Amino acid sequence: MEKPSKPFLVECRSCQAVVSTQRMAGYSALIDGDIPQRFSFGMCPQCSSPLLVGEEWYGNQGEVEVWSDPYRLYPPPDDILSPGIPKGVRQSHSEALRCFKAQAHSATAIMCRRTLERACAEHGINEQNLAESLAAMKAEGLIEARMLEWADALRIAGKPSCPWR
Repeated sequence: MEKPSKPFLVECRSCQAVVSTQRMAGYSALIDGDIPQRFSFGMCPQCSSPLLVGEEWYGNQGEVEVWSDPYRLYPPPDDILSPGIPKGVRQSHSEALRCFKAQAHSATAIMCRRTLERACAEHGINEQNLAESLAAMKAEGLIEARMLEWADALRIAGKPSCPWR
């Protein structure tokens, strides 16, 4: 497998910026016995934070190897969700993270509330309001007491009439 020689673009969690970094060291491996992957270690050129990046081999196109776009493995991405999370919940969560990264804190609170609403709906819980839906989730054993407490705080922060927004 050919080693990447060009810089790769990856988001630095410390700088919260997409940076171009050189490969300082690397390793290629067959994952699960047959999926070629390569891993590159680099350093953020702005803040010197370490970056570990992965790429998956997609195959050959003619005589050129085709690899996935580099994705950050370390520091771990903020938006790792279980593959079992439904698409609507995943989209709302992703939008909440984008709002947070943009320092749009009111929008973040609203999108967190929207994520909670979608999670309730995915479980078929559509009470008169979000507070009742969250209580129903707890009553059905879908969330525990501490999660209800956190969700309720997010619900309040995401209300248009919230006094501290």
